[in-house]
Amino acid sequence: MKKALVLLMLAGGVGFWYHKSGLPLSGDKGVPWQEVGAAEFDTVVLNSPLPALVYFDAVEGCDGADVVFARLRKRWDKQLNVYYFKAESNPSFARKYGVGEEVVFALFQNGRMVKRADAPTFLRPLLGPDNQVASFEAFLEDFQAALERFANLR
Repeated sequence: MKKALVLLMLAGGVGFWYHKSGLPLSGDKGVPWQEVGAAEFDTVVLNSPLPALVYFDAVEGCDGADVVFARLRKRWDKQLNVYYFKAESNPSFARKYGVGEEVVFALFQNGRMVKRADAPTFLRPLLGPDNQVASFEAFLEDFQAALERFANLR
């Protein structure tokens, strides 16, 4: 099923949701990330032998990055580990990394966070006038390229 991205501007932020229709998109196969909880975060993320990109999901049901993270994980599997942390399930742990009510992307290397960006700030430059996108696929490509630069892969 093709997933169509819908961007919402809510309280000055960018939100996502998917609806399904049509054929699958390329790169939309497999698990986009490994989910990690507070109990194993230090062992899995901080001790990762590769740089680790963590998607801190602070919004219930905010799964808009699935396709991009699946592509990142597939393309850069020898250079980057990709993880998902459900921040609303452990907000006190998430606050330790500056996660509040916004989705946050964070890059960890050598046991520490080296970069952090909240989703609204990160995604705003990818949107056109009136927060529109030229096409779903073009937006996904721009989003992926931006995350690759963020993770020092480009």
